[in-house]
Amino acid sequence: MAKDMSGSGGFYKYRCKYFYAKSCQNWVYVNGEACITCLAEGCDAHEAEDPEPSPSPDMCYPIMRDRILGHGYTVARWPDVDATGAGPSGGN
Repeated sequence: MAKDMSGSGGFYKYRCKYFYAKSCQNWVYVNGEACITCLAEGCDAHEAEDPEPSPSPDMCYPIMRDRILGHGYTVARWPDVDATGAGPSGGN
């Protein structure tokens, strides 16, 4: 990548990530990143990086054996709940 230090106060400047793909002529301070113009145009749009976590049936718990702390796993079993919100015993 071409680097330009002239007039930048000592910081390297790099070509935009889309220099070749879109002939973008802008410069950025982080190599391999898109410039603000390309970001505004939606060129670097990503889907949600941290999707909503789904509940895991696995649970971790601490175990102490011979003064050594470890961990174990178990599978959580949730009670069946009907449409009224009452558990298997009928909510009594």
